[in-house]
Amino acid sequence: MDGNNEEALQFEWTSPLAGAPSTFSKVKGVIAEQAMACITYAAALEKQACALAIELAQQDLEQLRNLPEQHAAAAALYRRAAGVYEHASEEYVSQLTGAKQADRPAELRHDMVTALSKMAQGQAQAICAHRAQVKNTTPSALASLYCGAIDLFEEASAVLKSSKDVKQTAESLRKVLALSSSYNRVKAWQAMASHEAAQSDMGLACADLQEARRLAQESCQVAQGNSDWQQAFQQQIDVINQQLLVYDRERQIVYFQAIARHCSQPPQGKVLVKVIEFEPLKLQHELG
Repeated sequence: MDGNNEEALQFEWTSPLAGAPSTFSKVKGVIAEQAMACITYAAALEKQACALAIELAQQDLEQLRNLPEQHAAAAALYRRAAGVYEHASEEYVSQLTGAKQADRPAELRHDMVTALSKMAQGQAQAICAHRAQVKNTTPSALASLYCGAIDLFEEASAVLKSSKDVKQTAESLRKVLALSSSYNRVKAWQAMASHEAAQSDMGLACADLQEARRLAQESCQVAQGNSDWQQAFQQQIDVINQQLLVYDRERQIVYFQAIARHCSQPPQGKVLVKVIEFEPLKLQHELG
């Protein structure tokens, strides 16, 4: 088939990421179709990873210590998804010509695909941090890992905010990025509180926990209408309240310290996860 015939082919896809899941957009050419197929495959990998992450969230710490493979599997799926997004961007989206990016489905716009890759990496990093918490990693190192996830989510949000081609991003996507960042920030503040408590600075530890609780409560309001996110933040609020009760009692009775007027300085984020490169031929072989 020659290039002209390839361009003559036309397909139709919906664009949930543009906030119009019931509207069909016309996609011309095999390259565009290949790009959309990649995006769909990456989304399927993320769906599998999310299912594993939800299972992990339902386990207590003792059970989680016996599930290292599940943490690794969930993180690997997100890393693979990030690799597929990068492949789609480099191999297909970058080759699209003709129609302006704003006239394409959101999934075929370079900045959107970049943001999706960063978001998948952020989810993988968050799982990595969660596994570190289960393994009783030192609080300061744990805070750095959660801050690494925050950095990736913030990078994805920044790409969308600064892009002229993805102004009509679905509100649900923007909200997920914001809530993901906030959730990991809450976890980072909790880790920092544990670090300060280990240094016998209970006044600063209580200030950190109060900030974590404030952010979790605020995020609960933002998440109205989404029971999963509300439950996740409410669980953190319950944990923080219990931890704050212990720390505040020690602050008053043992250390005679006032609650600090400022919070800890967040550590620099540390990102451990790496994108898993997508190899289409390898996938073809696996599928037979």
